[in-house]
Amino acid sequence: MSAALGDDPLLDPTAARNTLALIKELGDRTAHTNELKTAYGTIHGALGSQLGVDLSNPLAIEEQVQIQKEYVAKLKFRYVEQSAKEDFIKALSSAPEDADMALLASETSAAKTTLKEAKVQLEATFAKHRELAEQIAEEDARVADEVEEAQALAKEIADMQLELARLRRDHPLADRVTQSQAEEILDQQVEQLRDLDEHLQSLSAQHTETRDALTNALASVDKLRPEAASKAREAAVRAESGGRDMMDAEAQCEWHRSAIQLWRDLFNLESVKAVSNNELWLVYAKPRFTLALVFDHITHKFAGARLIDMDMNISESVDLAITANNVPRLIRDILWRLQA
Repeated sequence: MSAALGDDPLLDPTAARNTLALIKELGDRTAHTNELKTAYGTIHGALGSQLGVDLSNPLAIEEQVQIQKEYVAKLKFRYVEQSAKEDFIKALSSAPEDADMALLASETSAAKTTLKEAKVQLEATFAKHRELAEQIAEEDARVADEVEEAQALAKEIADMQLELARLRRDHPLADRVTQSQAEEILDQQVEQLRDLDEHLQSLSAQHTETRDALTNALASVDKLRPEAASKAREAAVRAESGGRDMMDAEAQCEWHRSAIQLWRDLFNLESVKAVSNNELWLVYAKPRFTLALVFDHITHKFAGARLIDMDMNISESVDLAITANNVPRLIRDILWRLQA
């Protein structure tokens, strides 16, 4: 700018014509800027609709933001290029010779610094938006889970209401038992249980007494067996001699028959059957069972026993009776086990 005007190559006629043509070309700067803005808006809307992306969601458009940044950078470069050309032409055509370049440089530096700070703030804003987007996504997932849980609870409540309505329909209010009635019924049942327990204790005592009486009666019968055998032998001798001894024998036999009948009545013995020379069947009425007694052929001692029509293990009692040669004890044990 400090050189002589005649030495400036831009004042050459050819250069001047080219300069004027460039100024004319850049004269419609506002129209070009509006066209660029319209084109950008059209492309931005078409891009969102073509890609099917919600441009209001930061997470969904992160990739698109990078593409748009590159596109805007290109536009910026073109804009800066055109603006620089226009400013250069204006500076050549209208700038005063005494312009303060140092002031312009400082203003340019301040503008660059402001631009850098704005970029930093913009990047921080983007980072904050990304963090908020992640938080919103997590919150959305949590809300979706809570909505699903709430729907499940609402369904359970509806099912419980239906079940409650069904119970109320099946059990009208008039047929329900009140609390006082339920307590009264419970008290009655407690009294009944107490009475039954007392009755059970009474039956247990009676059972003990009956068992002791039965044991004593069996012992008495066992004691009478030798005497009955002796009387039978005496009766046989007297039967041979005849006369008054026969009458005494008949009386003794009648007495023994009465004793045997009494014994049968005490022990509910229904019948006695000799099925072989060494086997005797005793049929009892209450409880109903048949006991088979087996005796040795030679010694005529007790050799074994079994239950004919009942499935009960009596092997231990039979072994004890064989060892002691005590049939009445075996019968007492079986009767006691059946009546217990």
